Amino acid sequence: MQNTEIRAPMDGILSDIKAIDGEFVNDGSELLTISSRRNYVRGEVNEEDVGEVKVGMKAILQMYAYRNRQFNATVTSIVPAADPETQRYTVLLDLENHLRTYWPE
Repeated sequence: MQNTEIRAPMDGILSDIKAIDGEFVNDGSELLTISSRRNYVRGEVNEEDVGEVKVGMKAILQMYAYRNRQFNATVTSIVPAADPETQRYTVLLDLENHLRTYWPE
């Protein structure tokens, strides 16, 4: 294993090792888990308002656990179809790095 290089498709934190040194593994075996360094929040937007939301748009969030704080975020994706029951669209928000003071790596 000294001369083996393992590449990940993303930058992140090694959060779980599934194999031990010297263990034989099959092709395609899961060796480790990498967790994203980024913090995301999924939100919902009413059908009437989703047309105003754009990828890259800045947002300010207030979370129940931190009632006295506001958090800056950026819209990274919008699911193109509404939930059939609620008629709301799911939006993914990328929280800025200052959250790491609360959730350290």
